[in-house]
Amino acid sequence: MKNRIGVLYALLFTIALAFIAYIDGLLFRIVYPDDPAWQSTVGFGLLSALSGVGFVVAGRSAVSDGRETRISLTISSLALLSLGGFIASLYSPGTYVALIAYILLALMLLASFIASIGWRKRDGNIQLGALWITGLATSAVVAVVVFSTFGLARETILLPNAIKAIYSILLLAVMTSLTAHVIHLRWRHAMAVEAQIAALEGEAKRSQELLVAEKNYSRARELAGLRQRQLATASHDLKQPIASLRMTFDSIADRVDPGLRTRLREAFDYMEALSSDYLKNTGPDADASEEIESAKDEGGFMVDPADDQPEIYELSIILGTVYQMFHEEAVSKGLDLRLVNSTAQVNVPPIVLMRIVTNLVSNAVKYTLEGSVLIGVRIAAGNAVLWVVDTGPGMDDNEIERYRSAYQKGEASSGHGLGLAVCFQLAEQHQLNLTVTSTKGMGTTFALSLPRI
Repeated sequence: MKNRIGVLYALLFTIALAFIAYIDGLLFRIVYPDDPAWQSTVGFGLLSALSGVGFVVAGRSAVSDGRETRISLTISSLALLSLGGFIASLYSPGTYVALIAYILLALMLLASFIASIGWRKRDGNIQLGALWITGLATSAVVAVVVFSTFGLARETILLPNAIKAIYSILLLAVMTSLTAHVIHLRWRHAMAVEAQIAALEGEAKRSQELLVAEKNYSRARELAGLRQRQLATASHDLKQPIASLRMTFDSIADRVDPGLRTRLREAFDYMEALSSDYLKNTGPDADASEEIESAKDEGGFMVDPADDQPEIYELSIILGTVYQMFHEEAVSKGLDLRLVNSTAQVNVPPIVLMRIVTNLVSNAVKYTLEGSVLIGVRIAAGNAVLWVVDTGPGMDDNEIERYRSAYQKGEASSGHGLGLAVCFQLAEQHQLNLTVTSTKGMGTTFALSLPRI
């Protein structure tokens, strides 16, 4: 409630107190003892002022959120009736004008009751007591008007005592309303402060979580940089032994079977290309290079852009090299590693195809305890389908789906869980169709579809 309404209430009760003094004869004895003709004018003036100011107070109290409403304007305009009643009393004072004044007083209390209902809707149950007291006061005034109209006031109750009782009830109602309103304002303020504190606590928590996330991100970057430097160091350290081993092989190449010599050279080419690829992609400018960033596949593996250059070659070159790489290991485990060669020509980047087939055959030989591993090619629908079939432990659907992701491996694996992930990601990157069919305890079949040239 605004301060101006509080001032109007103070004015209203001052006028009511003056009216009680008028009824008791105090005003006549103190203010105008020598002018008894003023008695009627002062009485009607105080009654009109009571109802008029009361209408204004009730109208201002019905304003909602600082905006005038139809109810507030209607109640405020009723103050003109009080002014009209006072003017009429100047020309024709009497019983009927007094009755009109009392009726306006009752209407004023009814308007206050309506305004109290508005407070009740806005403030809730906290204004319920004030609503009842205002209703009681309104009923009392109506009763006094009825008794005065029918001439029963002198026979039943004294009119001055009734007016004083009504004044006391109204004063109690206003004090109760103001107290309840202040309590409600304090409660709303406390709730607003609590909500603001909760919002600040939430913001502080989010800031703390953001700080932790930033620290974790910085730590992850540091670890990624460390792994990158370790990979670069390992790639660099491998280059010299591979080069030395190749020089040694070249020195004795004349005494080696020509077919084996060709395959060994291809294997050395593959290892050197792979080492150079890792070394280049883990250099100090790797993060800043847009070309290298765009060459990353979904799993974060680096692929040399030069590998995308079309080169036509026979599949037998890749298959023969892989066969020679794993033949001795398969024999040492008692496995039958068989190769069905093919002269079909493809233009898939050889380093990509070599990595896929190497990982597939490596896993097949590693996890097959007995039986055989078959590497072969079939022509189907114009494509060359490269098969790697083993009689190993097999996988269920959940394991197949899990091993498609990087760093996922079985309990018996001593690797890093990258083999199958590399195969699937490289195949997807180069628009190759790699499928797997497996049955627990019956083995696994990988099929890589390659476009023929």
